[in-house]
Amino acid sequence: MSGKYIIKNDGRKELLNPDKIHERTLLACDGLTGVSPSEIEMSANLQIANGTKSSDMQNYLIKATADLIDEESPNYQYAAARLLNQKLRKEVYDQYLPKDFYESVMSRIKKGYYDKYILDYYTEDEIRYFGKKIKYSKDDKFTYAGLIQLYSKYLIKRKGKVIETPQEANMLINMYCFAKYPKEERKKWVLEGYKCLSDFEASLPTPIMIGLRSSFRRFISCNIIDAGDSTESLAQAAKSIMQLTASRAGLGLHAGWIRGLGADIDNGRVTH
Repeated sequence: MSGKYIIKNDGRKELLNPDKIHERTLLACDGLTGVSPSEIEMSANLQIANGTKSSDMQNYLIKATADLIDEESPNYQYAAARLLNQKLRKEVYDQYLPKDFYESVMSRIKKGYYDKYILDYYTEDEIRYFGKKIKYSKDDKFTYAGLIQLYSKYLIKRKGKVIETPQEANMLINMYCFAKYPKEERKKWVLEGYKCLSDFEASLPTPIMIGLRSSFRRFISCNIIDAGDSTESLAQAAKSIMQLTASRAGLGLHAGWIRGLGADIDNGRVTH
């Protein structure tokens, strides 16, 4: 990789530093058997040309690692997930190490990313307490397929960037879910719910995963719309379809009552 230059976010040219790449791949492969940082780097090097944007470097490493996943080398799925997690954390924290949970939550509330009603139920001390219970190391348990799904579909995004990490989302989903529980019981349920989600013991419907922290909350995942054949019924069905699509809910349509193409409407006044 030496001798190539990259384009920084501010437009400056800079020589590619292979040591930085090596640090990322070493971190991704730490503790995994049957994976090779050098093999990842060599594979990624084929995609890196002079003038590559620094923001694209991590994507090349992720793709190179994902391409190495096969039956003989299954642990590359964890290395690829860790490289994706590095990118994710860079988006959220502008660094790899997590920032203060309470400060992060308050910042997102002020920006309108999270619903502020959580502050009506939890004190600063309580939010900090739950922040200390987050185990960010659990991100290393993700497979690439699992984390890319979470990254692309379920974590909250604003202006094309993810604004939260998986473990933060797991904790906050439960904090919002159990906010109105009696205080003497709430702590237990929040921590138990966090454990279930972070250990992959349970999964939640898409609308809850993507909306429970925000003001755009929907709780029903699978919906069947029974559309009739009248103008009013069809209009209501179309409205429901748009609303459910916006909340990313599952959707089915029963169209058995709708007349087929060419059928007469109102004694032949109109042809369907």
